[in-house]
Amino acid sequence: MRRVGFVLLVLVTALAAASCDSSQPASSGPTTVAVQVDARAQVNIFDCYDRFNTAVTPPVNDRISCFPAAGTTAQNRAIPWAYSFRIIILRAGATFPDILAGSVNDPEFSVFGNVTRFDTTSETGAIRPDEPPFQYQNVRRISAGHQDFFIGWEDFGGGNNRPPIPLPVVNILEVVPASPGVAPRFEFELNPGDSIIVEAAKQLITSGPVIFPPGTSPSIELTGQLFISGALTSPTAGTFLSPGTDGKGFSFTYISD
Repeated sequence: MRRVGFVLLVLVTALAAASCDSSQPASSGPTTVAVQVDARAQVNIFDCYDRFNTAVTPPVNDRISCFPAAGTTAQNRAIPWAYSFRIIILRAGATFPDILAGSVNDPEFSVFGNVTRFDTTSETGAIRPDEPPFQYQNVRRISAGHQDFFIGWEDFGGGNNRPPIPLPVVNILEVVPASPGVAPRFEFELNPGDSIIVEAAKQLITSGPVIFPPGTSPSIELTGQLFISGALTSPTAGTFLSPGTDGKGFSFTYISD
């Protein structure tokens, strides 16, 4: 772990002083803490199909084809989005804070190597007529934040297509979720009197996957959740929610009792 700058030192030291005034009962030992980060944005809705080429025998499922879902507007959905992340800690009785873990200024991690989970919502879509030699089967109505939208080809009509988008690896500091569609969590332990700052910031839209129409304002929001012994807990100070402004993030603090 590395020493952090003077500004963070002043902030964390102030938190440690505040912890001395806490009126909550002190715990007797280490507490398991987990942090989860999710992202949501305004994204378009698509009807996606398994496309079969019937010109060969037997017919071959050659791609997922996605078309704009008629009569729909953009919706606020989960999206897989890259973000920077770090946890700064001041142990009880310590003078200087340290970086407990993070993807910022650490050669072991990519700065924006953390990625939030995909949208998993899937609804019934519209049946699409055959376009010989192609048949469209297994329709599902999904958002641009769904994994199938990344895997599939977006069809603009007139023979214009967007090829598949490389799938990002959903993780938080290289911790991957136990099952698909679940947000990963980073876990650690705090002793009574320990103080932490949790920070995260969004990757710029121009650096992310092309899932938004040009000229739109998707208002990507990054949200953090803090779990203490498995229970969702409010921070001591700060906010869990980023503004929708491109590249912004959130920062919150917590003092262990």
